[in-house]
Amino acid sequence: NSPIIQDSLEMNRDFLVQNRIFLPYGDYNFSFEAKDINSNVEEEKKESPDASFLLPIKIGYDKNLVQISDIQNLKSFQKAEKEDPTVKHGFEMISRTSNYFGEGDQEYKFFAEIYNTDQVVGKDQPFLVSMKVKKASNLASLKGAGSFKKYTAQPANPVLGTIDLSKVPTGNYYLVLEVINKENKVLYSKRKFFQRDNPAIEIAEEDFASSDEGLSCNLGYIIDDRNLD
Repeated sequence: NSPIIQDSLEMNRDFLVQNRIFLPYGDYNFSFEAKDINSNVEEEKKESPDASFLLPIKIGYDKNLVQISDIQNLKSFQKAEKEDPTVKHGFEMISRTSNYFGEGDQEYKFFAEIYNTDQVVGKDQPFLVSMKVKKASNLASLKGAGSFKKYTAQPANPVLGTIDLSKVPTGNYYLVLEVINKENKVLYSKRKFFQRDNPAIEIAEEDFASSDEGLSCNLGYIIDDRNLD
């Protein structure tokens, strides 16, 4: 049940419920229903939900390929002191339900999992994860918005990241994650759409690199044996 609210017009917080359900591979439907128990509708009509939706979900990954889970937006994450439904991989993660980042939002925090790098890259072998902000219209990378992080190949690698949005101007973007091996090859990528409202910042087109240019410039130095050791 949700928290009790005296006046729905004064509700200024998200209603967040999080449970982790482990399911075998297959096709599922996620059903959601909401009902106002204080509604004045006739008693016989209260049996029907006031709002509902059905979301098809397909669970399954190719075990012979590198895969990335959906990207989960976060309000915050920190080392966990105890186990509860918000804890995974030893971190307490509070979900963010919106893809809109306004003037007061200076960071984009997120979580994802990378699967099967041990099978493709080789167990305990190094690889990189690229985290970038790209324009939704042409996939041009915003220079300076993103980072790289080295990982060791495992069946599942958790990725917790924070992107600085202070210099990201108003617009539509993708957060793009890429798994890159020592040969500078992108093994898999996943993106998530978000909107940014930041009227105080204006940047020129040259602050964006083309998709190919941004990749070669950023990775030409980082991907070599010295930097992966």
